[in-house]
Amino acid sequence: MVVASTGVMRNTDVTGLLRTEFGGYTRMKVGKRLKGVCETREDLRKVLLRDVSDAVRCYAHGLWKPCVVLCGGVMEGILTALLETRPRGQLGGTYAQVGKGEKLKALRDYTLGDKLDVAKELGLFTKGSASYGHGVRNYRNYVHPVAELRTGHPLGRSDARIALEFVLKILDEVGH
Repeated sequence: MVVASTGVMRNTDVTGLLRTEFGGYTRMKVGKRLKGVCETREDLRKVLLRDVSDAVRCYAHGLWKPCVVLCGGVMEGILTALLETRPRGQLGGTYAQVGKGEKLKALRDYTLGDKLDVAKELGLFTKGSASYGHGVRNYRNYVHPVAELRTGHPLGRSDARIALEFVLKILDEVGH
């Protein structure tokens, strides 16, 4: 469903699109899942809920690239919230274990790829989800215009849909 209007969608419209296009989700359900992920970070939860809502708005208006970029940011925020709750030693040991071949670094210096690999190794979500996450990460790199030119593949509706569905899948796996 692409919205013809150029007006800003209200939160009720976001819920309506989530419900009809994305398997019965609501903005409230996404918010509850994010609360389970961001237990100690209400500030981060609010930003992530806003960004998911904005990604849905982009999707509705046919703004595929901004939708994918926002979803990549949400994915990174979710992973950050999850990894922040882990003991520092566990993160460092897992980072070393995933074979980065680099010296240990603080979580704030992890790339999105690092966060995906460490979260997968810690069993925070399934191996399949980690693979999809790397796909969304690669498309999120389209934020750099040269990346899009290099591939010759502009992002489209299916790319944006996959990115949104992945964010919702991750929330189902980790947002209790």
